[in-house]
Amino acid sequence: LIVATPTGSTAYSLSAGGPIMHPTLNAIVLVPMYPHSLNSRPIVVDGDCEIKLVVAATENLRPQISCDGQEVFEAQAGDEILIRKAERSLKLIHPLEHSFYGACRSKLGWGNRLEKEE
Repeated sequence: LIVATPTGSTAYSLSAGGPIMHPTLNAIVLVPMYPHSLNSRPIVVDGDCEIKLVVAATENLRPQISCDGQEVFEAQAGDEILIRKAERSLKLIHPLEHSFYGACRSKLGWGNRLEKEE
């Protein structure tokens, strides 16, 4: 399961089929990883809610937890992971001419002409 804020919605979350969220949204997206089912879909929830994940007791399964790809922890059956927004927010600094949609266009190829390969 990938859990992301709008800032993280264009990284692993997008690669796993999650939506792109505008950076001003107060939201969290939950994106299933490798669901092997058409019934498992990403869901966007309010950014002020608390999400509690409980590791199920299954044989030979040791889920790993990492935050932003940094340190990895191995979870055990019955472990609970509580996800919530921090009390303080982080202000990102961008150049004056920065545009969210411009960044999407350049990084994701939005608006590019489709050309036939020869």
